[in-house]
Amino acid sequence: MSRVLLTDAVILTVDERNSVHSCGWLSFEDGRITGLGPSEAQPDASRFDRVVNMAGHLVMPGLVNAHTHSAMVLFRGRSEGQSLLTMEGWYNSIREPELSLIADDIAPAVALSCAEMLLSGTTTFCDQYFFASEIAQAAAQSGIRAVVAYGIVQLDDKARGEVELANAAAFIEQQRTADGRIVPWFGPHAPYVDNSEDLLQAEVAMAVHYGVGLHLHMAAGPEDNELTMARYGLTATQALLRDGFFAGRVHAAHCLDLSADDIAIFAAAPAASVAYCASAGLRSGRAGHAPQWRSRQPE
Repeated sequence: MSRVLLTDAVILTVDERNSVHSCGWLSFEDGRITGLGPSEAQPDASRFDRVVNMAGHLVMPGLVNAHTHSAMVLFRGRSEGQSLLTMEGWYNSIREPELSLIADDIAPAVALSCAEMLLSGTTTFCDQYFFASEIAQAAAQSGIRAVVAYGIVQLDDKARGEVELANAAAFIEQQRTADGRIVPWFGPHAPYVDNSEDLLQAEVAMAVHYGVGLHLHMAAGPEDNELTMARYGLTATQALLRDGFFAGRVHAAHCLDLSADDIAIFAAAPAASVAYCASAGLRSGRAGHAPQWRSRQPE
């Protein structure tokens, strides 16, 4: 067993009262927190194997990167001046070089992303991308926690969709036998833009079967809703509700074009969450926040 005491730190607890100890201590044993408090209540340092003075440092819970494509650090700078929240911008700046990626490219890229996240205080990330097995392995080696969704892009190729669905199932089967720090999910890229209705319904059924979530892009730009309105007279959110998407765990990225009715669907769902990805929206010339957040801001 290893007992460690951190002293003289600013302790940001994020408890129910948002307590802050301007000069506090925190102890942990074998990786688990055993106590914390103000300096005047600090335990006897002789009880610990290691004492670390943290003066001038902040101790707080780890941050969570709620939506990322960790391997895409390789493409940093490629999309300057283009919006990744449109099919054209995404395809021209990112999708073309993605087609040249091979499995050996992924581990070094993910290792770099994990190092950057850990240096920033991020201890968990939610990833949605291709090469899910390679991402999971690299993340595991870094020591970080991750929810890795197997990214599926069909692009109107039914056979490709069937192969990707089978590969995603195999990934989930394999990853569920690991230590639980890297959690597998499904990752349909975006509703009705490049995944067919049949494939999306199959993904829902398989997610229910395995008891895992679905991590996708939702209402990132007008194209999602324009396409589904033309086909079904429904927004993308409403169409996914019809197909059972919101019955289980859904984690949706961006959501910049939700209607009031769409927001009500998210609110009524038993386990739906949104990562609005402010910097992605701003860099694409869009609002930084999803509409349900903006509606709560003061006039």
